[in-house]
Amino acid sequence: MVRSKKLPSWIEYFISPASLATWIMDEGFRESKGLTIRLFDFSKEDCTKLALILFKKFNLKTSVKDTNNINQFNLFIEEDSMPLLNSLTKDYMIGHLLSKIHISSKV
Repeated sequence: MVRSKKLPSWIEYFISPASLATWIMDEGFRESKGLTIRLFDFSKEDCTKLALILFKKFNLKTSVKDTNNINQFNLFIEEDSMPLLNSLTKDYMIGHLLSKIHISSKV
C-alpha cells in the first residue's frame, strides 16, 4: 500500500520567506535555469495546491513535475521567478547553500 502525506489546510499561513528558504536548503536543487524542490509522497493535487500558494503569496511561477515514481512529484520554480526567489530567501540561506538560488556567498 502506498501512503501519501497530506497537506494541512492551514499550510498557507505558515509559508514564509524563511520557511521557503529552509525548504530549499533541505529539498531544493538547481535544475536548468530554475530550481526544483522535491515533494516526496504528496499527492499531485497537494503539490498543485503548494504551487498555487507560492504563486498567490509570492508571485512565484512554478510547475508540478512527475518523477515517474508513484506519489513522487517535484515543484519546479521557473527561470523568470528566480530573481524574485533570490530576493525573498537570500537573507535566510546558509552561506554555501546560496548557490541553490544563484547568489554567490562571497562578500
